Amino acid sequence: MNKKLISYVVIFGFGLFSPFSWSQIEIKTMVYNILRFPSSPPANREITLRNILQEYTPDIFMVNELDDANGSNLLLNQSLKPLNPAFEAATYYPNQSANDPLQQMLYYNSDKFELIFETLYPTTVRDINHYVLALKTADYDTDPINLHVFVTHLKSSTGTTNQQIRLQMVNVFLNALAGVPANDFVLFAGDLNLYTASEPAYQALLNTNNTHVLVDPINASGSWSNNANFAWVHTQSTRAATVPGWGNSYATGGLDDRFDFILIKQNMLTNPKLQYVPGTYQAYGNNGNCFDLSINNTNCTGTFSLATRQLLFNMSDHLPVVMQLQSNKTLKNISPKITSKNWGTILQNPSNQWLEISMEEDSYQELEIYNLQGQKMEGIYVPSGNFTKVWVEHWPTGVYWIKNKTLGGTALKFVKQ
Repeated sequence: MNKKLISYVVIFGFGLFSPFSWSQIEIKTMVYNILRFPSSPPANREITLRNILQEYTPDIFMVNELDDANGSNLLLNQSLKPLNPAFEAATYYPNQSANDPLQQMLYYNSDKFELIFETLYPTTVRDINHYVLALKTADYDTDPINLHVFVTHLKSSTGTTNQQIRLQMVNVFLNALAGVPANDFVLFAGDLNLYTASEPAYQALLNTNNTHVLVDPINASGSWSNNANFAWVHTQSTRAATVPGWGNSYATGGLDDRFDFILIKQNMLTNPKLQYVPGTYQAYGNNGNCFDLSINNTNCTGTFSLATRQLLFNMSDHLPVVMQLQSNKTLKNISPKITSKNWGTILQNPSNQWLEISMEEDSYQELEIYNLQGQKMEGIYVPSGNFTKVWVEHWPTGVYWIKNKTLGGTALKFVKQ
């Protein structure tokens, strides 16, 4: 059934982990097929995901292949919130289309966005999830920026029949797209399972007669599947062969398909209110030289380190796709002081005995320290002065975040050896 599900979310508080300037809002997006999370091996993939997200912290995180609500909560509480407590999740709804355990979901940085609407569109295979995020700008009441985020997972496999099913699913989306207000913005993202740009579903998505014209942000039209010329955009499969003990419920053969996409509304190429940042769209972890290889192959060298590629190998048989947006607006109720990146500096980092912080302001400040599990380790009150220190020799080895409750701003990362 086409059941409309609407939720209005009111979220308070700004500034934590906000790395952006006062005059411009920058937004990181990521879509990721996380391979039947959390049931697929190896164990503790929520920690693996956290480590991936620590390197590229998205403001909008769209996922495919969640198992259930428990997986959604695990992802939010163990993968996202330890990195940024401002992360929130959309409402989890089981798939309405069929008895399919593969679910979509959206997570977002509530310092920047408010979730104002969500609904499902059933298809013959899986739902298409529709979310509307309102950017928390200073002039939202008079000039709102609403971003419609559609997350989908189209039918897999080759053949004319499967191509037609993908087209049918896309037509469900296009019918919904027709109802989007003219001045709003659109993302369409997910595992589209497309093998070539000539497929009917891809052509329908980019049809210039659509109510809102969509574009592929990168110039990469062609036959992507098993084509080394498109090695730089391939997202599946991260694994060339099966791994002992991991079963066989994942793709193998090495990177040779571009299945994962983020499409945008055409005006987002030029509209300064919400604009694509050129050059930021990429298959995250793909150095462009890994055709038909596992992503952790030592020959796949480049910008993405072997450590990062090993995390991606362990996490899923897909790579994430990332893309950045920017707005010439300012965030609501945020002063330059709150968004300052420089409230303090950690001296001697990493350290095995003392956490020493040089403070930028000589004033009362309250600090909180969290481990990567989101557990508060200690609260620190700095009555005045430009320096404070904490004895940490008894803490477990690992990464910790220091939040300034008084001033806000970007949290500082501390490594305990």
